[in-house]
Amino acid sequence: MTRFLAVQHTFSEFFGALEPQWEMRDIAFNDVRTVAGQDVAGTPSQFDALWLLGAAWPIADAGRWIAFRAPLPGYGLLFRPELKPGMLEDMVMEEGREMPEDTASQIATAREEWDALQAASERVTVALVQALDLMRERRKAPVFRLSVQR
Repeated sequence: MTRFLAVQHTFSEFFGALEPQWEMRDIAFNDVRTVAGQDVAGTPSQFDALWLLGAAWPIADAGRWIAFRAPLPGYGLLFRPELKPGMLEDMVMEEGREMPEDTASQIATAREEWDALQAASERVTVALVQALDLMRERRKAPVFRLSVQR
């Protein structure tokens, strides 16, 4: 089984609509929420891919990319497949987040476009799985259980 490690850096960044797409393709993922104080246990090399959600990627963003493969088994995603009314409402409630003046109309539009967004998410998922070769398991570092006897 292919396994992803997803490190969530903010409350509003997550796989969202991609989660069921990964699950349908027998891709499991472990969520680590550093935003909630969780630490990454072990090493990311135990996973087939590392996804940093809400992290700052040191790349130029001219808006002409949808995903990229970083060194190690890391990926970046510009596409926001999880964008749905509930997420926008959560973002409005986030302290310190700047929001556009027309947020209410954007939430209404997200409600109207939800079916089309779901279909787009599925197409993007299929493209990512194929283009980034996500169904191929990668060699992982062995995991050992250590016990100290006194």
